[in-house]
Amino acid sequence: MEITTYLEKAFASELSGNVVDLCPVGALTSKPYAFNARPWELKKTESVDVMDAQGCNIRVDTRGPQVMRVLPRLNEEVNEEWISDKARHACDGLARQRLDRPYLRVAASSSWPHGRKRFAAIAAKVKATAPQKMAAIVGDLAAAEEIKALKDLMTALKVKNLDCRQTRQAQAQFF
Repeated sequence: MEITTYLEKAFASELSGNVVDLCPVGALTSKPYAFNARPWELKKTESVDVMDAQGCNIRVDTRGPQVMRVLPRLNEEVNEEWISDKARHACDGLARQRLDRPYLRVAASSSWPHGRKRFAAIAAKVKATAPQKMAAIVGDLAAAEEIKALKDLMTALKVKNLDCRQTRQAQAQFF
C-alpha cells in the first residue's frame, strides 16, 4: 500500500502539516520527529505560538533540553485545532538545518575567513554612514524576534528611519 493524495494531485497549503494529526493510527509522522522519540518519553509544555501574531495555542514536546515536536492545542476562539506549518516545523531549525558556512549572493557558499571579510566591510560601511542616511524595513514574513533584534540594532546605531510593510497578498488576507 502507498499513502498518496487524492487523484495524485499535490496538496499545497500553509496548513498541510496538519494532515499528520488527522491520521488515526500514526502512519503519518513528521520527518524530523519520526523514530527519534516515543510519546511517553516527552515532557509536554503548553504554550502560545510566537511565529505569528495570531497566538495559536500549541504544545511543545521536549526530551531533555531538545525540542522534539510542536503540536496544536484546542482553542476554538483562536486556532481551533490547527497550526501553521511554520509553527509546526520551526523547531527543526533549533537542531538541524543550521548554516555551517557563510553564504553570499555572488556565490553558493564561502569560507569563514572570506565571510568575516564581508562582515568587516559591512561594519566599516555602517560606521562611516550617518544614522540619518540609514533605514530599516521589515516585511510580513519576519518573526517578532527578528523584528525586535533589528529594532535594537537600529536603536543602538541611532537610526530613526524604521518601517514595516506587508505585501498586497498579505493585506488582502487580513482586510
